[in-house]
Amino acid sequence: SSGINAEWPLRPGEKKLKVILGGYQAKSIAITKQLEEINEQLDQVHVESVTYSRLRTMEQSIIPHRLHVLQEHVQRQRTRESQLQDRYKQLLEARRQYITDIQAHQMPGEN
Repeated sequence: SSGINAEWPLRPGEKKLKVILGGYQAKSIAITKQLEEINEQLDQVHVESVTYSRLRTMEQSIIPHRLHVLQEHVQRQRTRESQLQDRYKQLLEARRQYITDIQAHQMPGEN
């Protein structure tokens, strides 16, 4: 009987303690959830970092080849442009010569 009376005054204190601890437990759960989310984000960032690092390495290794291909393309274009300019000059000269020949063979008074 004395054991029951000794417990009775502690119950309101225990209830108050449970309320206080319950708040801390809720905060602990919320913080734990945040930490898990942050860890997941860190894992994702790590995967992305490794992926982009590998991609960067691959891209850097291919740059000389791409540059060489582009330089060859530019040289082909320059050669082609030079050939076309030469052909254009030939055609202009031929046109000028045809006009001169036509004018030389026209009779006076013909236009």
